[in-house]
Amino acid sequence: MEDRYDKLTCPDGSNDDLSLAAYQEEQQVSLSMVRSDAYVNHQKRLAVLLSILAGLLLSVSIGLGMYYRTLTDGERIIKDIQAEIAKFQQAYKAAINSKLEFSKILVDDARIQQQTKWDLDHQGSINAAYQNELDKILSLNAGLKSHILLLEDGCRHCLPRWNFIKDKCYYIPFSDDMQLRRWEESREYCKNFGADLTEINSREEQLAINDLITTNHNQQQTTHGYWIGARDEEEGMWRWLDGRPVVESFWNIGEPNDVGDEDCAGIFPKPNKSPYKDWNDVPCSSHLKWICEKEPNLAQ
Repeated sequence: MEDRYDKLTCPDGSNDDLSLAAYQEEQQVSLSMVRSDAYVNHQKRLAVLLSILAGLLLSVSIGLGMYYRTLTDGERIIKDIQAEIAKFQQAYKAAINSKLEFSKILVDDARIQQQTKWDLDHQGSINAAYQNELDKILSLNAGLKSHILLLEDGCRHCLPRWNFIKDKCYYIPFSDDMQLRRWEESREYCKNFGADLTEINSREEQLAINDLITTNHNQQQTTHGYWIGARDEEEGMWRWLDGRPVVESFWNIGEPNDVGDEDCAGIFPKPNKSPYKDWNDVPCSSHLKWICEKEPNLAQ
């Protein structure tokens, strides 16, 4: 029995004997070789796995780096945007302040312009008043000149109660006691003294007569008009008594209007009224005062 277990018979019928120890050693070597191959394979798998893990870690690291860089760039962009916003806010505040300053300047300019307009209006009123006073002074001056001439030469060249003005003698019935007359009746009155109704051919003559009448109006408070020697025998054609057309005239606004056959001219001067707007056309049958004119007596 023991011999049976001490020997092994090869399948091919050889007679080589292997001891149990040799077999066991072979089995150990085989087992060791198997174990060694398994270890190597395990190491290879582990190396591959580590390589994969390293690749993944590298990818993750790269991704994290890129993400961090992206975050860093984003933060920088945000900071840049915030800086630009701060600049815009400062610019906006500066623009608002400039607008407020400009609005204040505009308000001040508007107030100054309004004050200037008021000053100009006030100065215009003063100038108008000065011009009115100047007109009065000019008219008064013309009257004074005529009065001076009257004092110097009137008594020598004109009849009593006649006025010497611009080298002519004029008679004006200032008293309200004088009977008013029609145009033809007034002319006849003048002819009784070798005179005729007056012809006014210049501004100087108009101013002098206006001043003489308005001065006496202030004293007598009369409102009557005065006939002058102009009439409208041909409709729309005003002529003096010698047939000459009326060239320089001093009609009131809207005159002559020929309302009701107004074919004769009268002068209606009033204080504080333009001396160049005295004439009206009046019906010849109206009753007014009159102004006579004649050449002075130069023989004396």
